[in-house]
Amino acid sequence: MVTPVGRVFELYAGHQGGESLRTEFSAPQVSYERDGQTARFWGLKGSASMRGKNLLLTVVNPHVSEPREAEITLRGGAFSSRIVTTLTHHDLHARNTFDRRDAGAPATASLSSAD
Repeated sequence: MVTPVGRVFELYAGHQGGESLRTEFSAPQVSYERDGQTARFWGLKGSASMRGKNLLLTVVNPHVSEPREAEITLRGGAFSSRIVTTLTHHDLHARNTFDRRDAGAPATASLSSAD
């Protein structure tokens, strides 16, 4: 059984052995109430690496209920194909169990040039 932490590790494992690339993220901060006061933290984070001719970009949206629209600008190169893998679940407390081993399984899809 793979835990949610194990799934996140799988998504980041592709960076191992790659050359780290500079990435910049700009998104509205996530606000929430804690101990009667408003608290905030980053809206998007991630990293990018290059291995051979393959670029791997990982992006994390920490908001529990709001998707983030993102624009990606690639300087000094071009995409020939794009694949997106998403790890999410409608239940924030979902977890894998021996009876439900894929409650938090990643979904992979190809992106068209219009995406």
